[in-house]
Amino acid sequence: MFAAVSRHAFRRLSAVELSPCARVFQAMKTEYSSSSLGVKLLCLLSVFQGTGAQQASVESILVADLLNKAIYKVDATTGSKETLPLGPLPNPVAVDYDATSGYLYWTDSQAHQVQRAYLNGTGMEVVASTSTMVPDGVALDIPGGNVYWTDTSRDAISVARMDGWFPRNVLTTGLDQPRAIALDPANGYMYWTDWGAQAKIERAAMDGTGRTALVTTGLLWPNGLTIDQSAQRLYWCDARTYKIESSDLNGYDRQQFYWNFGFHFFGIAVDDTHVYWTAWTFSSVVR
Repeated sequence: MFAAVSRHAFRRLSAVELSPCARVFQAMKTEYSSSSLGVKLLCLLSVFQGTGAQQASVESILVADLLNKAIYKVDATTGSKETLPLGPLPNPVAVDYDATSGYLYWTDSQAHQVQRAYLNGTGMEVVASTSTMVPDGVALDIPGGNVYWTDTSRDAISVARMDGWFPRNVLTTGLDQPRAIALDPANGYMYWTDWGAQAKIERAAMDGTGRTALVTTGLLWPNGLTIDQSAQRLYWCDARTYKIESSDLNGYDRQQFYWNFGFHFFGIAVDDTHVYWTAWTFSSVVR
């Protein structure tokens, strides 16, 4: 199983108390830049695909690193990392993984593309690309065979088949700076963060209908977002309030999970045991 501080075929970890002993992947720390971005949990043995599926513990973590222009696979036990043979990537931001097909998906804001490839670097291809798009978050709808992404240039949320066919916009209004996106195919919902002038976390059906704002106060720069399916909770991190928080899937029962002044949180992922996060100001993956 892999974890990526990004999204979906990898399971996010449910809440456990972060203490001074919180695990830091030290093997990465000496080599990691301060620009580590997307994190995703990758589970090869047991992939979450809907309500009722059992969450497995994470074996590996996928991390996109902007400064080093790379995507890493990190061993969740030892902290050792492997650079995936994808070549220099202009600006990788977010990652997701489909264990059924074996494809890794990522967004690249400088290349203006959503791309995919196998973990061994073969089969690389462009899923979506226009000169005007700046893709940010990415999430896979495994049961439906779709890939969703946010676009901070066009202020849109878009979807296509996993091979890039039939692209279309799902939402193009009322978005300012959409960033992370998380999918709940079992219940038919998508969730996303927006760090624009009115920072918020919203939800809509996966076709864009039934839109509602869930969290509209106490946010400044909400970045990472993930769903703990076992506990039926949202987790998000905010780079300006320096917090990791959670709520139920309707935005209620809001709880502060962790706070550390000055931490520019970016990516977050959960599984059945832990919460994983990255920050621009902290050159490690922490759980």
